[in-house]
Amino acid sequence: MSYIFDKGKCYNDKFIDPEFFFTQGSSINVRRYCEGCPIQLECEAYGNENGLHGYWGGYSKRVRKIRVKNHRTLLSKLQKQMKEQLQDDSEDPIAS
Repeated sequence: MSYIFDKGKCYNDKFIDPEFFFTQGSSINVRRYCEGCPIQLECEAYGNENGLHGYWGGYSKRVRKIRVKNHRTLLSKLQKQMKEQLQDDSEDPIAS
């Protein structure tokens, strides 16, 4: 693993069993634990990029897939809106 994980809330936490992040049914507790972690997004991305099971960044593999899909859909919509706005602005003589 990358050195970035040295900055994680869970790094060397003597009170957390590593199995905590790989146990079914612990999603709410893991999510709460990961809240406020300085590398939560990086951790989630690492889990996604490597197709890892367990909870990464506070989310299970299934939830991470849904979040990625939702983010891609939102990004696509925003890009479309921006493109339309740019076209509208270039066609509007007053905006020029």
